[in-house]
Amino acid sequence: MQAKSIIPFFYVLLQCHFWMMVIASDKLDVVYHWKQLEYEWPSNDTELLFPGYKQEDNLPLGLEITSTRIFVTVPRWRRGVVASLNYFYRNDTRRSPNLIPYPSWEAHQYEAGSVPEIISTFRIRADRCERLWVLDTGFTDILDSPEQQAPPALLIYDLRDDRLLRKFVIPEDQRTPDSLFANIAVEDYSCEDTFAYLADLGGPGLVVYSWKSEKSWLVKHHFFQPDPQAEEFNVSGISFQWTDGLFGMGLASTNDGYSIMYFHPLSSTMEYSVSTKLLRDPERATSLDNFHEFHALGSRGRNGQSSVSFLDPNTGVLFYALASLNAIACWKPRNMFKIEQQDFIYVDNVTMVFPNDLKVKISLDFKINEISSFLDCEFSCIHEKLENARNVYNMQI
Repeated sequence: MQAKSIIPFFYVLLQCHFWMMVIASDKLDVVYHWKQLEYEWPSNDTELLFPGYKQEDNLPLGLEITSTRIFVTVPRWRRGVVASLNYFYRNDTRRSPNLIPYPSWEAHQYEAGSVPEIISTFRIRADRCERLWVLDTGFTDILDSPEQQAPPALLIYDLRDDRLLRKFVIPEDQRTPDSLFANIAVEDYSCEDTFAYLADLGGPGLVVYSWKSEKSWLVKHHFFQPDPQAEEFNVSGISFQWTDGLFGMGLASTNDGYSIMYFHPLSSTMEYSVSTKLLRDPERATSLDNFHEFHALGSRGRNGQSSVSFLDPNTGVLFYALASLNAIACWKPRNMFKIEQQDFIYVDNVTMVFPNDLKVKISLDFKINEISSFLDCEFSCIHEKLENARNVYNMQI
């Protein structure tokens, strides 16, 4: 399969660097770029409300795209972060747009004896019902002195008026001391019966949340576990070991109100699948008899550890980031999951170091597919994170 024949244009967003457009000729055109993030401070008085602000501590990680805005997450790697969830407008013509905290400045402000509305989020999802799903880890100072300031929680906002619709705290019996909820997928065929899938790479496990019932349940399976033979990473010459479980998830509609979830642990070269018909049934999903409902599809090969993935509902193609190969690759689920049926979209050992988030979205303006990939920050940042991550309760970044 040739990636060029599937999608004519690709947009790639590099953390701390660029938002790029990958054209069929494999060239890059810079759309947005940053050396350091800056905020759209409404006044000097507002900046005074964040006395601990250090610009160098604000490193973006995840993103989401809506019709008018581009959302950017900034986890609280250190205490100098202003806001963990931000946005800028898609019609912003600046090459390095300033960030605006979402839903407000107040939602990220520390006040005496209280924590912010949003503490620290890695990844988010916008659904077709004009809602923004924010998975809050509750962790701060991740690189220096990790602190669980609040239990991990799911916050859902109305994108039409930026109002908080609901906050759901993940129950204590559905997480462990090592839990880190770093990724989310949303199944939104029905606005009133939407399901969110919360990947816990530290548990490891999968928490399924029902909007309708306002309840969640924990799904366990050995396919969520890291593979000891794939825990050795080499990113641009830096070798390290990670033991991260369930991470990448992509949903493919089966046209019956359910989906096939394609998933994988970060420390693994394997890809797996399971029907959401099983996952959405709390009795079956949590039963020990569900073992054979999960399927091993195949391997991505040597150094094929993948972080995030995203399935484009318009083309049916699964896109995924390859952490050790500095690449974005793809596979069409109608084919066998073999290396010969997988293809690189883009590889670059300078601008594509450790790809960390990936989105596929239709652009109404140009009627083309947009692939938005948030890459981890510049190489010096990555080296620092890799060195510090070993001391973070096994909750690798």
